[in-house]
Formats: sequence, structure tokens, C-alpha cells
Amino acid sequence: MLRFVLIFLSVNYLPSILGSPESDAKDLNEALNGIPNGYNESVLITVLYEKTYEQRYKMIEVFRKTYGEEAYNQLWNKISYPPTELRRGIMDNSSAYYDAKMLFLAMGFLYYDEHVLFEIMVTRTSQEMREIKKAYDIINKDGMDLCGDIETVTSGDLEDILLALCEADRDESDRVDEKLALRDCCLIYEYGPTYIFGTDEEGINSILFKRNYKQLQLMFEIFSEYRMHARLATLETRTIETVISSEYSYEEEDILQMYIKAVKNRAGYFADLIREGLTDGAKGERRVIRTIFSRAGNDLPEIVKEFGGKDKLVESITNSTDLLGFTKQALIAILNANCEKC
Repeated sequence: MLRFVLIFLSVNYLPSILGSPESDAKDLNEALNGIPNGYNESVLITVLYEKTYEQRYKMIEVFRKTYGEEAYNQLWNKISYPPTELRRGIMDNSSAYYDAKMLFLAMGFLYYDEHVLFEIMVTRTSQEMREIKKAYDIINKDGMDLCGDIETVTSGDLEDILLALCEADRDESDRVDEKLALRDCCLIYEYGPTYIFGTDEEGINSILFKRNYKQLQLMFEIFSEYRMHARLATLETRTIETVISSEYSYEEEDILQMYIKAVKNRAGYFADLIREGLTDGAKGERRVIRTIFSRAGNDLPEIVKEFGGKDKLVESITNSTDLLGFTKQALIAILNANCEKC
């Protein structure tokens, strides 16, 4: 009798327990149609967002094929009111595709959002950027590639910085060379505050965007201890941040300061984006969504730890007065799927 019960359970309930694309699609359909003249928002959010990118993508594909285009359009109608950052990610099969979509929207014809552009470009590794560029080509198949669109919407030193990041050819090893770090300190001093012909941005860029993160961290660490020769007899202690502040202005300074923070502690920088976004109105809400959604499946657990742990982040999201109710539930669902041990 017990064996019969176990077999019965395995046949009838195991797919739902394991969350197969078929059972998830069925749950999604029931969430959309389970309540007369309405839908079950709580279940809808759980089914959509308590998933990895791959799980959600497969589920949506099965849903579309099983229940038809009308049901698929109904899904979009039901979730039409949350922020774009939550809706746009549902059909993405990777964080790279999500990032590419956010970049495409940020440089679109309707509006130019430099904050989204900077935020993504300065925080992604070269490998992540290469994957984003491939996804961008798919999204914008009839237009220019990512670097081409950056050239269209930016100019001058800012364009040079963004294109250097877009090239995605940074050394990504863990090798550290103290002599090289000292030489880079010397070059940045030469190219920057003491360079008689003005700042050599190309020279600084060749260091900042080519060296691996650990090498840059070492260089930043010893930078304030570095001194030039006699022609700089009186020079206050400088950090890499103060040099950037003195040599650049406006958008160029903003993006380089963001980049330095990300290099020093990427997970900590993402945690700060979330922390600031929770109290920054609609723009902050979108920033929180982008950070949590895009880092799901990547380094989200490390970011949550930098924030102070999952419980603290869930509490902060729940208590935020700047997040919509739908957003709160969706973000918590994403955390549940990615941070069991955070």
C-alpha cells in the first residue's frame, strides 16, 4: 500500500515539487485565471520570479506553446504596471541578455539614461561584457552594435572611457606585480597633475581599463604613498580618487569614480546601489530592481552578504516606502531563489 502511495505521489505531484517547465507553466496559467474576473498576484509573482533565468525562460516558452498567443498576451496585460525593469526581464534567458536590453533602452530614441549606461558599463567584467555585446547584437540586429551606439550618444573623453570599457579586453587573471603597480603610479602622476601638456586621458585609460582588478587594487592601495621627484617638492597626499577629481569633471569624473569604487569592492558597490535606491523614489526603485535582477545567478549572494544578510535586505525592501507592492514581492521572490544561504 505504501509503495502504491509513493508511486502515485511521484506520478501526480513530483513535477510540481521539482518545478518542471510544464508544471510551472500550468501554475502560471492557473494564477492568471484562478480567480473570477481577476488573477492571483501572489502566485503569479512566485511562479515568475522565484526562478533562475533558465527556468523562467523555459517555463514561458512552454506556456506560450501550450496555452497560445492569447494567453501569452494576457500575461503581459496582467503585469503591465510594474516598472520596466521587472517586466522586461521575464523573457530573458541570461543576465547578459537582461543587461543588453537595459542598455538598449537606455540609449533608445525615447530617452537617454546615462545612469543606466554608466552603472552597467563600469561594473561588468570583460567576460560579462563580451556576453552582453553578443546579446545586444541579437536585440539590435538591424542596427549598430553596442560600441557603435555608445559612439552615437556620447562624445569626447566620456566616449573614450565607455569605448575602452566596451572593448572588454581587460586582463582577467589574478596576477599581481608590485613593480608594475609602482610604475603605474608614476605614469598616472606623469599623465595627470604634473603633465605639462595637460591630462593624458589615453594614458590613464590604458592603465585603468587594461589591468586586472587585483592589480588595480594594489595600485590604488600604494598610490597615496607615492611621491614624485624634486619638481614636486610640496604635494599633498593624493589618492586615486583625488587625482580623478582634479583631472576630470562632470560625467567623466562621475563614471571614473564609480569605476574605482566597483574595482575596489564590486559586491560592496552593488550593495550600496541597493541601499541608496531603497530611499530614492522611482529612479531608486528601478536601480534596486536592475541590481538584484541582473546579478541573480551571478554574485547576488555576495552582494546580499555585503548588505548585511538576506533577512536585513528583505526587511529593508519590506519597509521601503519607495517600492511598489508588486516590486517588493518580486524582489523577495528573486532573493528566495538565489540566496538560500545568504
